[in-house]
Amino acid sequence: MASPHKTHVDATRRPKKMPVWLPYLQSIRESKRGVFDFVFNGGEESIPADEIQSIMVYGEADTALDTRILTKICSRGIPIIIHRRNVERSIIITSGPRADHDDTLSAHLLKRAQSRTCTHVARQLLKAKMRSMTYLLTAADLPGNASVDKLRNIEAVHAKAYWDAWFRRLGHSEWHRRSKNPASETLDAVSKFVAGITLRWITYHNLSPFHGFLHTPTDYPTLVYDLMEPYRGLTDYIVLETMLRTADETKWTPHCIAAIKGWLSTKTYVPLTRQIVTNHELMHGAVLSLKFYLLGRQRIYHIPLPGKPQGGRPAKVEFKLYGRHAGRTDFWAEAGRVSQTADIGSLIAIEPAPWPPASTGTDNSEIEGTQAGPMTTVEGAGTSIPVPDVSLLTATTVRQDFSPSQTSRLPTARPDSTTAKPVSLTKVVTGRPMRPTPTLPCDYCIIDVETTGVVPSHDVLIELGALRVRSHRPSESFSCLISTDSPVNETIRSMTGLSSEQLKAEGVPLATALTDLLNFIGADTVIGYNVGFDVRFINQALFNLGSDPLVNPTVDIARVARKLLPGRDNYKLSNLATDLGVAGPISHRALADCETTARLIGVLYGHDSSKRHSREKIN
Repeated sequence: MASPHKTHVDATRRPKKMPVWLPYLQSIRESKRGVFDFVFNGGEESIPADEIQSIMVYGEADTALDTRILTKICSRGIPIIIHRRNVERSIIITSGPRADHDDTLSAHLLKRAQSRTCTHVARQLLKAKMRSMTYLLTAADLPGNASVDKLRNIEAVHAKAYWDAWFRRLGHSEWHRRSKNPASETLDAVSKFVAGITLRWITYHNLSPFHGFLHTPTDYPTLVYDLMEPYRGLTDYIVLETMLRTADETKWTPHCIAAIKGWLSTKTYVPLTRQIVTNHELMHGAVLSLKFYLLGRQRIYHIPLPGKPQGGRPAKVEFKLYGRHAGRTDFWAEAGRVSQTADIGSLIAIEPAPWPPASTGTDNSEIEGTQAGPMTTVEGAGTSIPVPDVSLLTATTVRQDFSPSQTSRLPTARPDSTTAKPVSLTKVVTGRPMRPTPTLPCDYCIIDVETTGVVPSHDVLIELGALRVRSHRPSESFSCLISTDSPVNETIRSMTGLSSEQLKAEGVPLATALTDLLNFIGADTVIGYNVGFDVRFINQALFNLGSDPLVNPTVDIARVARKLLPGRDNYKLSNLATDLGVAGPISHRALADCETTARLIGVLYGHDSSKRHSREKIN
C-alpha cells in the first residue's frame, strides 16, 4: 500500500520525509526533475524526491525497472527495499549503507536482556490478544507482578479454553488446534500469510525477528509471532465466519486467505492515535510502537487496536500510523461510521463466555494469577453457579456511540418501555440458572441478508429480507434481489440457488433496495440470527453510498440460543431449527431465514405454545 496518503494528510502535520510503500509495483518514471511517478496495484502517486524517506516494493509482480531510474533515486540518498513474503532478509538497493542513526537493533537486544522490559512487553501483548478474543471468552486477569513464565502459563490455559469454544462454534468439538484437521490446516496457512506481512514491518524497522519477548526461543522468528498476537482474535473470527459460510472444506484455505486480504484493506478507527487507517496499517502500528518504546521515546508499550471514537485524553504515544490523521474534534461522524462498519470493530460488544470456563477441566486456581473477572453468584437447583456481573453486560451486539447527522433517513431509536428493557437473569425450563438474556419488545423487525462472501469491504449484498412482527406475530414481509456486477461463486450459488444471471435479470439497484429496507424497518428493534453480520454488511453498503448507518437497537438470537441451549456441538440456524422442529423447506434465502428465525424465537421465548417444551427435549 502506498502509505503516504498525500492528498489526505494535514499539511501542518505532514513530516518532511515519509516512507513510500508500493504493492505490486508496475512502473516508476520521473515526470519532471526531482518528481517521481509510481504506478502500482491500487493507484498512482506523484511524489517529490525531497519528501521520500525510503521506498519499499513488495508483492509479486512481473516488472522490469529501468536501472537509470533506480540510480537517480539512490543518488538522492533514498534506499529501495524489495521484500517478498516470508523472506527473512530484504534486498536493499542504495548508494551506501542504510543509516540507522538510532541504532534500533542494539536497543532491541539490550532491552530484551532486561527482565522488566520483557515482562512489560509480554503483558501488553497478552492483554491485547485476549481483548481481541473476547467475542468468545472473557479475558483472564494478568497480575502485575507475574513473570513472563507465569504469563505464559495463564495464556496456555486461556488458549485451551478459547480453542475449545472456537471449535464448538464451528460445529466440530472433536477437533483441536494442534490436531490434524481441515480447520487447523487453514489456520496455519492464515498464520503464515499474516506472519509474512508482520516480518516485512520488522525487517524494515531494523528489529531482529529472532528476538521476541513473549516467545523466547531464538531458533525461529519469535518476534514475528509476538507481534501477531494482538490481532489473533480478529483473524480467527474472520476465519470462523468464512468457514461457517463455506460448505466445501477443501475450499476453506483459499476462501479464508481471500477474506483476510479483504480485511487487511478495510478501514478501521484507532482510538490510540485517533486515525482512520486500514487494518494493514493497524498491524504495522504494533511494530512501530515497539520501536519507539525500545528507543525510550515512550514510557509504555501501547498497542493500537480498533475501536470507536471516545472523549477524554488519549494515551501518550510518539508515533502516527501511515494513514489519515483524525485529530481531536474533526470528522467524528466519519470516524463513527468507519468504526460501525468495520468488520471486527463491534466484536468487543459481544458478550463473551465467563472466565475461567467450567468446561476446561483445568483447576485454574493452581496457576498463579488466573483470577476471574467481576462475578456474582446465583442460587438455584441446589447449587451456586458463578455468572458475570449483570451490570457489565449489554443487551445488544451492535451499538452506536455517535449521534447521527440531521440528514439521517432513520430516526434514532431510544431505549424505552417498548424498544428495550433491562436484562434479567433467566432460567431454562430445566431450572438451571443462565447468563442474562435480552428481553424482546412486543414489536420488532427480523432481518437477514445473502452476500457473495463474508468480508463487507470486499463482498457485496445480493438479497435482503425482513419480517415485521407485531405483538410477537408476523404481520408483513419484505424481500428483494440486488443487481450486482460482482460474480457469484459456485459455493454461494449452491447454497442460495442464486446466479449472476438471475441477479442481473431480477435484481434492483443497491440504493433502491436499501432505501426500501430502511423504510420497512423504521425505528423497530432489529433482530436476526448472527445479526451483527447482517448489520455490518448493510452499514458498509450505506457507507459506500454516502448514507448514514443503521442505528436501531439489535438483539442476536444466536446468542440467545447459546445461552438457553448450552452444550450443543452445532448452532447453525438450519441445524438448530431442524432439531427444534421449526425448520422451513428453504434455507439460505433471506426471507425464508427470517421466517425460520421467527419460529425459533417463538420456541426460545415461549411465544409458541406448541413448541414450548422443545428446549427441554434438546437439553
